Amino acid sequence: MAGKKLKLGDMLIEAGLINEFQLRSALSDQRQWRRPLGVTLVSLGIVEEAELTQVLSQQLGCDVIDLDGKIVAPDVVKLVSYELATQHHCLPLAVKTAGPVSELYLGMFDPTDLNVIDNVSFRTGLRVRAVLVGDHQLSEAIDRSYRKGDVYNRLHQITPEDIAPANAIVPVRSMVEEPPGGFEPQTEAPRPRDPAAFGREFDLLLTDEAPAVVETSSVLNSTDPGVILHALIQQLSAKGLIDLDELRNTVETLAIDKE
Repeated sequence: MAGKKLKLGDMLIEAGLINEFQLRSALSDQRQWRRPLGVTLVSLGIVEEAELTQVLSQQLGCDVIDLDGKIVAPDVVKLVSYELATQHHCLPLAVKTAGPVSELYLGMFDPTDLNVIDNVSFRTGLRVRAVLVGDHQLSEAIDRSYRKGDVYNRLHQITPEDIAPANAIVPVRSMVEEPPGGFEPQTEAPRPRDPAAFGREFDLLLTDEAPAVVETSSVLNSTDPGVILHALIQQLSAKGLIDLDELRNTVETLAIDKE
């Protein structure tokens, strides 16, 4: 992690997971709701949390762990108080002892936060090694490990062997871009679209017939592309970033050109 620290948006663009327009949209949403960029990107559905943690792990050279179905062992979780874990959004995962030195693996959404690492190290008397965890997974694991427990004794207690080094993670792009075995490209020519119909679809997004956009939280949780696109157009128009008439003409022109 020496040298100039890359910004998260630059990392994800470099990895090919987002583009400049998606980054600008996420930054706008981030300014409005004042939450971390990574959380914003996942909430907007631009990237998956697993993709985000993989990219960060590789870029930062940081260990990473998948906490799904796992719980911290009782003797480890008591090393860090619940108050400290929630305050710093961190979770003690496991302890590894090598000779006279004991190392605490600490799950963090931001493994570059040295203040948290130093504070936990001071309070526990252990050397702390940051481990990257997805934000949503980390929140669930904190609640599970400190409050809910393993009622049915079905969860796996975390050990140092569950923590993967950055170089053990498969690059995200290779998994996305390589087609599965037996994949054959589509040979049937796509059916032509009616420009008028395309224009009507676009008009629907700008009229009262479109799904009503309510609170932003409802839009973020929606799986309806129409709702999401309608909300995006409304926000861009309200901020004066686009002209609706000009956008409509551009869309109709593009539809005709593809014929």
